[in-house]
Amino acid sequence: MKWELDDTTSDGIRFLLVGAGSLFALRLAYVGILRWNQAAEPNSLEARVAEFQNGYWLADAHTLVTGHMAVGERMALAVVITAVLAALVAGVVYVIMRVLRRPAERAVVRTARIALVVGGAWFVYAALMVPASSIRLGSEALVQIDRAHIAELSLPFTTNERTTPWATIDPVQVEERTDDPSGNNVRYCITARTNGSVITLAEHRTETAGSDTEHLRMERLAETIRTTYLQR
Repeated sequence: MKWELDDTTSDGIRFLLVGAGSLFALRLAYVGILRWNQAAEPNSLEARVAEFQNGYWLADAHTLVTGHMAVGERMALAVVITAVLAALVAGVVYVIMRVLRRPAERAVVRTARIALVVGGAWFVYAALMVPASSIRLGSEALVQIDRAHIAELSLPFTTNERTTPWATIDPVQVEERTDDPSGNNVRYCITARTNGSVITLAEHRTETAGSDTEHLRMERLAETIRTTYLQR
């Protein structure tokens, strides 16, 4: 049996694809222009921060990302979540149509395709440009940005921001943490302490303790943050 969409649904899907593609292209162009300008005249802070953006294409060169998934893993997860979402939504529509004693095939196919387009557009966008957890380094304060997420893929309209003035932060330092009695599975963290709480600015995980290269990278970033924001 061959299922076909009516003209209205087909036009709607084309509109969504064109709209999502246009927004994505504009965003890429915007980020590309900013990155080109930053590459032309990079400063030490931007160069250090770029090492801790976890592959995200961010317009703000002063934003640190605290996630761990690589770009390829996030893209693969986006495909899986989109497929599962489309199947769930289509399943709900199928049950509803059966309860109403109406033909279900066309409605199920239509719903699944729309869910694939909308869900796929968002989750690919989130995988590339919307980190679930990040820290924006502002001139007067750091801003913690958190979003509801599935694994490390952000969900829309769930942004929560918390601002901490630099004046309330005492040390910014690198800490080595591990829950493994053998001393392996180490996390190197750049932390900022304020009013008895600890904010993790950046983090790197490694299976072997004493990684001089990773420790040095984090020390360079911590020192640059201290010089830029705390020693004024």
